[in-house]
Amino acid sequence: MPGLPQQMPLEAAGDIRPSRFIKMTGPNRALEGTENCFPVGITLPGTQGNGASGSTTYCVTTGNPVPYAGPGNADVPLYLEGPVNGGDLIESGPNGGGVALGSSGIAGAQAQDSGVAGDTIRVYVLQFGMSPAAASSST
Repeated sequence: MPGLPQQMPLEAAGDIRPSRFIKMTGPNRALEGTENCFPVGITLPGTQGNGASGSTTYCVTTGNPVPYAGPGNADVPLYLEGPVNGGDLIESGPNGGGVALGSSGIAGAQAQDSGVAGDTIRVYVLQFGMSPAAASSST
């Protein structure tokens, strides 16, 4: 994705799949997102090879630089774990995929397309995570 804004380099603290939210786990280290995490970006599509399990292909494996799109990027592919509509705020599901923002999550992206679990859609990566309370007070 040409023209990505400057972002901090991150090292994978575990195997991470493509087009998933990522979260910080320590200084310059990241893992696949989980429910209620503070997402810092979305891994890029494409693969680096088989991870430790040998059965799933990963975007990046443990100890390697994480290729990701950080805040301010549009048209970033995100794998969905649940249904979303275009314009919805999206948070990380339990496995790093996107789900519509619930009552206790932190939004890391906004949907540019609609989709259901198993789809990959285009999203805009948010500059700062947004909670439901902040989202409702800004309207």
